Amino acid sequence: MATAPQHQRTPEAEIGRIWSRAFDAIGRRPGEILVVALLFGGIPLALLRVLSAHITAGFANSPWMSLAATLIMSTVTSVLGVTLAYALISRIVVATLDGSDQPIAQDVDTVIRRFIILVTMAFLSNCGIGFATLLLIVPGLMLMTAWAMALPAVSVEPLGPIEALRRSEALTRGARWPVFGVILVLILFGGGGTYLLSRATYAFYGGESAFEAVLNNGWPLWHIFASAFFQTFVIAMSAAVHATLYVQLRDQKDGPRTDTLAEVFA
Repeated sequence: MATAPQHQRTPEAEIGRIWSRAFDAIGRRPGEILVVALLFGGIPLALLRVLSAHITAGFANSPWMSLAATLIMSTVTSVLGVTLAYALISRIVVATLDGSDQPIAQDVDTVIRRFIILVTMAFLSNCGIGFATLLLIVPGLMLMTAWAMALPAVSVEPLGPIEALRRSEALTRGARWPVFGVILVLILFGGGGTYLLSRATYAFYGGESAFEAVLNNGWPLWHIFASAFFQTFVIAMSAAVHATLYVQLRDQKDGPRTDTLAEVFA
């Protein structure tokens, strides 16, 4: 009886460990995680920002065409590029935390074979959260929290798109406030960093209007590289945190999976 409380860890106590475990996972395999984040996330998002400015200028007399083109590009970039980055990093982090030395080539092969499932799940999730947010912000936030583990789950478990969303709902049940807190910190980090990068850029050129004048000759290369590297770090950290959170919620509800790791990653 005296040892019972040691096994009754609250969701808050478990989730509070994710930051150190996520950074530990990145520290063990930094090259693979950062390269994946750069190729599938940092570079595409940086190019999207550059192309968006050109689209806005090219459709100056047709704001609806400009908006449509930007939305299409954003959807392709986030659903395809960032989804692949999250899927690969999720597999790397989960394997690392479960004590596996699985080669990244096997992760790439699995992600390619499950590409349609991954993209379908991401599309359904984004559409559902976006629709709920348009109706009212709070339902959108609730759905975003409930489905936060869907991408890590579908990346490492043999699930379909709908099964992954249900799996996420089951994993986050009873721990959604802590999960929302983690997501909020990641959103604030990404948004705050983007804001600071913009302010630093404006200050370098002497103000926002001066920077906009520079854009007439194209985006500065240094800003494109800075944006790509910043987005790379954000994606690497965010994906690692989501994957670590998935592992902790999974272990808390189902028990550690070290003994069945070969089946999960088959």
